[in-house]
Amino acid sequence: MKLSFTILERLKNDLSFRLGTAKALGVGEGQIKYLAKKSSDKLTKAAAIIYFKREGLTEKEIFEDPPEFEIFENQHESK
Repeated sequence: MKLSFTILERLKNDLSFRLGTAKALGVGEGQIKYLAKKSSDKLTKAAAIIYFKREGLTEKEIFEDPPEFEIFENQHESK
């Protein structure tokens, strides 16, 4: 699965979003910017996807071609 253009651009241009992603993945902010420029698959790790979803993004917004099923569906939501 590839990240959508929207996510990659947001990672390149939005410092707050980049910092949150970096924290989720346990890497530096500069590394996230570099990975976004390369459109790296490393940005599709579970921790990053969970962070994106916590930021209110859907899988259709996150992935170029979203899967037919939900990944990590409501895993961290409390009822």
